[in-house]
Amino acid sequence: MSGRKKQLPSVVAPLGERNGLVGKSILAAIGLLALVWLAYSPVLSAGYIWDDPDYVTRNPVLRSWEGLSDIWISPTSTPQYYPMVFSSFWVEYHLWELHPAGYHIDNILLHTLSAILLWVVLKKLKVPGAWMGAAIFAVHPIEVESVAWITERKNVLSLVFYLAALLVYFRTPAGKMLLESTDSQPDKTFWRSPAWWVALGLFVAALLSKSVTASWPMGVLVLVWWKRGRIRWRDLFPLLPFILIGVALALNTARMEHQQVGAYGAEWAFSWIDRCLIAGRALWFYVGKLIWPHPLVFIYPRWTIDANQPMQYLYPAAALLVVAILFFLRRHIGRGPLAAVLLYGGTLFPALGFFNVFPMRYSFVADHFQYHAGIALIVLGTACGTQLIMRWKWAPLYIWMICAAILADGVWMTRRQVRIYTNPMTLWTDTLSKNPNSWMVHMNLGHVWMDQWKALHAAGQDAQAHEMFAKALAEYQVSLQLAPQLPETHLVLGQAMAEQGDYEAAILYYRQTQRLAERSGRAIWYVEVYNSLGLALSATGHPDEAIANYRKAIELRPNYARAHYNLAVELEKQKRLDDAIAEYGRTIELDPDNVQAHYNLGNCYLNQRRLAEAAEQYSIVIRLNPRHAAAYANRGWVYVLAGQNSAAAADFRAALAIDPNLEPAQKGLQKVAPERFPPVDR
Repeated sequence: MSGRKKQLPSVVAPLGERNGLVGKSILAAIGLLALVWLAYSPVLSAGYIWDDPDYVTRNPVLRSWEGLSDIWISPTSTPQYYPMVFSSFWVEYHLWELHPAGYHIDNILLHTLSAILLWVVLKKLKVPGAWMGAAIFAVHPIEVESVAWITERKNVLSLVFYLAALLVYFRTPAGKMLLESTDSQPDKTFWRSPAWWVALGLFVAALLSKSVTASWPMGVLVLVWWKRGRIRWRDLFPLLPFILIGVALALNTARMEHQQVGAYGAEWAFSWIDRCLIAGRALWFYVGKLIWPHPLVFIYPRWTIDANQPMQYLYPAAALLVVAILFFLRRHIGRGPLAAVLLYGGTLFPALGFFNVFPMRYSFVADHFQYHAGIALIVLGTACGTQLIMRWKWAPLYIWMICAAILADGVWMTRRQVRIYTNPMTLWTDTLSKNPNSWMVHMNLGHVWMDQWKALHAAGQDAQAHEMFAKALAEYQVSLQLAPQLPETHLVLGQAMAEQGDYEAAILYYRQTQRLAERSGRAIWYVEVYNSLGLALSATGHPDEAIANYRKAIELRPNYARAHYNLAVELEKQKRLDDAIAEYGRTIELDPDNVQAHYNLGNCYLNQRRLAEAAEQYSIVIRLNPRHAAAYANRGWVYVLAGQNSAAAADFRAALAIDPNLEPAQKGLQKVAPERFPPVDR
């Protein structure tokens, strides 16, 4: 009896200790959650910005089950082939359609989950100051661009999978060896471990969210070196499938960036020396923003690269020197600092300029490029700070005060930065104040004013609309002055002139756009200008030139539905009905829900007295738009010609129920049922 009493503490104590640890872990996770939501709550009232429409609001693949299939099996159906990202958008669209708050909440939740997973990973690796490192990452203002911008779901989603894959990998035999810093023989049948397969699946999910995560296996090897001081060939065996899959998907992204996004041409024509200079300066730029995140700019100025300037070589030379110093000091200060720097540089490598990415045409750097990489230096800083505090034996009160001050400052700066992402106007006006010489910023601010002009013009508020148009025009003209060599700076002015009905001026800008696009070998990326020029030429009485431009647009992009439609309209005007019918048919193949194409095709068939085909097209129009009065009226006349007067009368009545003043329906009903519809008194 007494022996059992003596055994009670040895049983109860571990249980109590375990419960205490669980309780502390829950409180720590809640603390990270509270910090993130406190920092990012202003984004809940934000809307969509810049290319969010391409990803969400105007993205047709989010609307249907067929679209979900296209997300996975048709890489060209989305701006980039990141099916995990677009699948998440697909689910959200079917939950709350286009309400932006839902998309913002999910970005915040994913960022919160990443912070919690980072804390767990650092605890597993026994990194000093693990929670503080995760907390600083959670509220560092450099991360705002990735969290507050819906398009950057790529970052927040991929990091969750990245860190989850690492945690699961720690449960494999090789991962356990890493954590325990042992040097025993690894299990050569690693594929028999369920955890290995789960880790591989999570890694693939990370790649399908953003291919920058291809650096994951290299990061694991850096951790192995940090823990054991060496890497053996056998350490590679469990990681080889990760490396091969990562390289394959990274190369596919690079290929699509060239072919689908259009990252080629004069703006990307850099020698390898130039690219090394870009990379060296970018590395130090990002380090500087982590240490002193002010000012943060949505589009940073694009600096000039000149291989003839000796000072520019200091950046890459200094980066290599730091690596060399840390390597030689590893026996005195430990391998941790060098491991952190290698993780940082390796993760950031795809965005350093060695590969063409589209944003390089207006800036070499962006805050969201270091969302993953910045973690390494943040953790290094907190670990060093923690060790110094432990060595100096600071009073706990001082420690709490310092940590609270750092996190409070992070929350305050992040909340301030988040408000910049409220809407396009706040975003571009802030960016313009910090980067006034960017042609891209002026152009996008012009788009904001132009959208306001359209809304006011549609509402009949012409005086205010005129003011908005003048502001848009001024921004477009500044953009042209800053970058006269770029086709789009001429294109936007042509479109503005066309919106105002000044087609002669629009034609001049469109022709210059064509010349610059063809000279740069990038005409396919400005196919829209051929369609726009065709419309302007048609409006000014040059139908043959208009047709030639529509055909050029179709030659460059055979699936360009708008060009097929406009070509069909022009051919119909010239009474070339067979050719028009063919083009309307092609338009409908590409855009089955194009009501006007179906209606016009029905008119062509009616003019050729192909009554059954005309009736079919009008019926499709009525199905797509039950309020289309003209389709009812024209189908009624088809029935008149076919001798089906009762069906014709029903259609004429339906047309008049929608539009009582529709003259073709009035005349039709008078013809088939004169006793019920007396002649109109003119």
